Amino acid sequence: MALQAINTSAAAFGLFQHNQVVPGVESISLFQATTDVLAGSYSAGVFSIVSASLPTSVIIKGEKEKSKMTYSLTQEKGFALYNISIEMFIPMMSFDLHTRLEEFRGKALMCFVDMHDKYESATPFETDGAADDDANSTTLKRGKYLVGWDSILGTDDSTNQNSNFCMFLDSIESDSGAALADKSGVTLKFSCVQGQAPLRVSVT
Repeated sequence: MALQAINTSAAAFGLFQHNQVVPGVESISLFQATTDVLAGSYSAGVFSIVSASLPTSVIIKGEKEKSKMTYSLTQEKGFALYNISIEMFIPMMSFDLHTRLEEFRGKALMCFVDMHDKYESATPFETDGAADDDANSTTLKRGKYLVGWDSILGTDDSTNQNSNFCMFLDSIESDSGAALADKSGVTLKFSCVQGQAPLRVSVT
């Protein structure tokens, strides 16, 4: 799979380029990857799933301005890969969440990433409207993305999706802070290798 072009105009593929609302990750819905956990279909850069088929997950909410998702494309001998990383800062780690995260150590994971910013299919304009091109609406419509599965390195049979290249929990870092302005909290770091950029998720 040689790299031919980087698509910067397709509205549904990868994170959008124009953002005039609030950037950063709001929360992630984390679940263990099994052969039948992700029941949805992929088409034209969008992963579609019905709300009744959403897997049972652990929802982790991060603090504004301290939680983010990044990805970069690298090519080795003609094979292009996306390296995706997610950092979530949690000001207060509950015992229940810590116990659940302990269960995820070394396990193959997938997650839905909910952004603070809004997905807008009509470029180059981004608004906080619930509908595309609706600049007058004040209803926020957030972008949701899938990490841990893609149609190149994962199976695509239009029913249950699986992948040998899922997401993993890299580290749990606790910080007490040193200065008066510092915040104590926990930073969770996840990473994933995919053949595509994170796919936008459509929930119906």
